Amino acid sequence: MIGLDLARSLVQAGYRVRLVSGEMTFWPHQVAEEQRGMFCDGLRNMGIEVIKGDGAGGVRAIEVGATGLPARRLVFHDGSDLYGDLVMSFMGLVPATEFMISSGLDIERGVLVSTALQTSNAHIYAAGDVCQIWSPEEHCYRFYYGYHNVKSMGIVAAHNMMGANEQFVSTRGESLRLDQQGHIDSPFWECD
Repeated sequence: MIGLDLARSLVQAGYRVRLVSGEMTFWPHQVAEEQRGMFCDGLRNMGIEVIKGDGAGGVRAIEVGATGLPARRLVFHDGSDLYGDLVMSFMGLVPATEFMISSGLDIERGVLVSTALQTSNAHIYAAGDVCQIWSPEEHCYRFYYGYHNVKSMGIVAAHNMMGANEQFVSTRGESLRLDQQGHIDSPFWECD
């Protein structure tokens, strides 16, 4: 969603933005394939040109543009191409956990924590994008994104480090939606 937030800001600033869409365009939102078209229309309503990248077999290469053409050339697997002055890739989030490998903490894609944000070491708590929190409803560890969730995690972790026994509960809906103008709107874009 960071890439889409940047795209909408660039459009608002008067720039032309072309987005190559794919399965992960709306990540971390889980958008069913049958809903993707509706949300791509929402992007178009915002002034973003949407190009179906999966229809062209995905991006094969990013090359330097030819003389007299824009600086970058995006080449698709089907042989088609697209020129632009700038190409930015937004592919999701993987927290930096390498420095914690020898710590003895349980780590998958992030640091595994209980709903109290306690790690596998009873003296260490984690909060923010680095942690995967146990979800009793889903029976798995998962990430929670967005300013409000991260802020809430920090509060819960701090209280628990001081002896409380609070549980993190996401207070925000995580569904991508269309606003009254037909633009996409994400709760991950909200802040105080």
